[in-house]
Amino acid sequence: NIDAAFTLAFAGFLRMGEIIYTPEDLRKPVEFAARKATCGDITFLEGSIIFHLKRSKSDKRHEGVNIAIAEVGGPTCPVKTMIRLFNRDPQPLTASLFNL
Repeated sequence: NIDAAFTLAFAGFLRMGEIIYTPEDLRKPVEFAARKATCGDITFLEGSIIFHLKRSKSDKRHEGVNIAIAEVGGPTCPVKTMIRLFNRDPQPLTASLFNL
């Protein structure tokens, strides 16, 4: 989980606050699904993933953005760490992307 979070954040130039959450965030499931990263925000493609960032500090209109992340090989490859995460811990698409 933590490997996938850090490699995704690094490869996508993300702030950790854009992909993680607090226990308080989980108490509001509708708001959580609209603002925080869920498993459904990852799309696996051949040799890459697309991460849908629902909101960011610079996204004043809250439109979201799709971030393409390429496979780079090696132990810190963000695509490989996401594949491992989804294979080891299958979750519904509405579940939080990371459980830190």
